[in-house]
Amino acid sequence: ESFEGKVALHVLQRFRQRREDSTPGRRPDQVLLKEVTDSLRLDLGENHKIDPRVLGNIIRHTFSLPTLYKGGNTWITITGADAARIAARYSIPLEQWMRFPVEPAHPAAILGS
Repeated sequence: ESFEGKVALHVLQRFRQRREDSTPGRRPDQVLLKEVTDSLRLDLGENHKIDPRVLGNIIRHTFSLPTLYKGGNTWITITGADAARIAARYSIPLEQWMRFPVEPAHPAAILGS
């Protein structure tokens, strides 16, 4: 699995967690970059250096996801359609990043796209 593929999986997993979180005021379409970085670091090991410029380049240019700097944090804006596109590009099965109570007839039905 490529580094980009690992980044994609971690972004999608954080996206899923944000959508499942019902905390008032939380935006399900925004993922905190630091959470993605921390998750990647746990996956790759503490000794693996993650260059924030490389990570930002993958997110903004390779994945074509906009970022927003707000309150001292960088947020990744991602929609259900973006998530489905990234998952398809990196062959990430839905069950690795999306939870749902019943199997939908079509993935877009669960993503709201």
